[in-house]
Amino acid sequence: AITQSRDLLIGVLPADCAIVHIFDPITNTIAITHSGAIGSFSRVVPNTIFAMDEWLGTKAQDIIVYVSPCVASKSYKLGKSGLWNSVFKGKVDEKYADTFDQRDFIKKQLIGVGVRDKNISISKFCTLEEENSFFSSARVKTPEKKQREGRNLSLIGFK
Repeated sequence: AITQSRDLLIGVLPADCAIVHIFDPITNTIAITHSGAIGSFSRVVPNTIFAMDEWLGTKAQDIIVYVSPCVASKSYKLGKSGLWNSVFKGKVDEKYADTFDQRDFIKKQLIGVGVRDKNISISKFCTLEEENSFFSSARVKTPEKKQREGRNLSLIGFK
């Protein structure tokens, strides 16, 4: 979602995926994207920034970005997920099967489209490991830690 509307919150309900909050203080534009494995490999974050530029004149070098808590690479075994066989196998480099770091992957995409490194903040929290702070879809699927379905909430807005 992308908007320049004030007094409006836009949000996403993720589980373990990264949520990318984007703010351009020059054009007063905000955006939020859901970027898990599928979104990351589909380039949802760079495409959002391109759309912000095309539609609203946002320049990547002016953007400030925050990447939400998400499942960390040491906890995220993409090759062992159902996504690997159904979506990624044969389409994505095999090196990502057991070493996919969505935070680093998104950061490289942001820098690749011109966002300044100093304007990127990335949460160090892992949704899977921080059991008392975050819901984790991966944790729900673990028999010894069965719990009810839930989600986290990420919002962005400005006055």
